[in-house]
Amino acid sequence: MIEVTGPPMSEFTFLRLARYVWAIDKSALITFEEPGRVTIKETQRIEEVLQVLNDLRRSRYRLGGKKWSSYYVHLVRNNESPINPRRDSVDLRQNQGLGRKTG
Repeated sequence: MIEVTGPPMSEFTFLRLARYVWAIDKSALITFEEPGRVTIKETQRIEEVLQVLNDLRRSRYRLGGKKWSSYYVHLVRNNESPINPRRDSVDLRQNQGLGRKTG
């Protein structure tokens, strides 16, 4: 599981990030845990997703109007559990990328 933490982000920014990750790995489940925390689970291309997110942090590109240099991207091992229960998730694997909210 990959976790992205940092300043609070809007739902629009979260959806942009979800589509950005989904373009790399269509099997990823992106979860909006709280305003400043996003998790990416069930990914088959974890190294590539992690690399792209770190590249986004280092770039000047503003995905969703946000500067990503203030966010922290890290890999969470399977035996570590998330702090808070799941709130909203966007499963882009269904609905052909339309972004259905569940939770």
